[in-house]
Amino acid sequence: MEIEETNDALNEELLPSLLYFIGRIVLFLALVPNSYTGVGDLPEYQAWAALPGWPYFHYWSEFPPLFPLLNAGFFKLAGGQTFQYYLLLALVLALAGSACLLLFSKIAGRIFTRREARIRTWVYLALLLPLPYTWWYFDLLPLAFMLLGTWWMLEGHSWRSGWAVGMGMLLKWFPGLLLASALRFKKPVWAGKAALSAFGWVFGLLAILYLLSPQMTLASLKAQSTRSSWETVWALVDGNMTTGAFLLVNDRLDPTIAGISRGQPAKIPSTLTLLPFAALGGWLFWRTRLQTDQALVSFLGLTWIVFLIWSPGWSPQWILYLIPLILLTFSFKAAFYGSSALILLALLEWPTLLAHAIFAGLWLIVPLRMALFAWLAFSWYRLVR
Repeated sequence: MEIEETNDALNEELLPSLLYFIGRIVLFLALVPNSYTGVGDLPEYQAWAALPGWPYFHYWSEFPPLFPLLNAGFFKLAGGQTFQYYLLLALVLALAGSACLLLFSKIAGRIFTRREARIRTWVYLALLLPLPYTWWYFDLLPLAFMLLGTWWMLEGHSWRSGWAVGMGMLLKWFPGLLLASALRFKKPVWAGKAALSAFGWVFGLLAILYLLSPQMTLASLKAQSTRSSWETVWALVDGNMTTGAFLLVNDRLDPTIAGISRGQPAKIPSTLTLLPFAALGGWLFWRTRLQTDQALVSFLGLTWIVFLIWSPGWSPQWILYLIPLILLTFSFKAAFYGSSALILLALLEWPTLLAHAIFAGLWLIVPLRMALFAWLAFSWYRLVR
């Protein structure tokens, strides 16, 4: 009887992940070859990969090295054929989404009762499955590593958690925000091991790439830091009524272009605003009192909000990082309505308005998003106090 119950629990835990994977592949096969890419970045990923050579060696990329290298590898493995390339990318992203659901279920199981954890996992599946950002962009990959790092942090595995954070940072820098939770909720030695593991992997790979290809590696690292503001309060102040797309494919072949800003210069430099936001982060760090699993995840959400309000740019697909944190921490009613509002507002922004060049809509979208961020920040602050 005990064995049967264990197997049933395991199947129940895996079921949302399996359904997500099957649903995503069905979607791919149903929509290819015409409308699967929608108005996302998949065609641009393919265009990068079609450039001669390899990223960080023969052309630069604004992203950390892991995804550009994987992307180029998929394209070469597919023999340059569009369908095969998209299929490989769809399989990897489907596996990443399945991993996100499984890890969400495991984290939820530590915070809630088994029944409530199961319900929240099914809600996460229902919100994630139709959301186009899960296949238009590659953010599910770093999200999976962020959740993996969170799970191992809750389980007490410092080196493993740091490795997951490091792998996530090599895809996008965002999972590094989890290290703030390590500093606040773990002992200094534990947090030091996690940080050493994370930065060791990041700096190790970047050092190798720099030794082999210093020019393109430096250009890649410089590309994001010189971007002008987009889709934020700071963008409205600067007069940058545009999206995050900022260069032509062939520009990547010229490393001197990587440091050139394409929009209006910042009226208030982000280096200047960093000081008060860092002070705010320090104050929240000091004010945090609770030491529960829910508080740790809530502090990660609070860290995300401080970062997003400070950030000169915003991309709607970044809601993927917030949705699981909301569902893992808020009351069920607040989590459902908060996640739904975040999704609807993001879809109104892209593709409803901005994909149709209605940039004046930012004057409506940005204040509404900031109000939603303020509510999220207040709610997460209450949960860590």
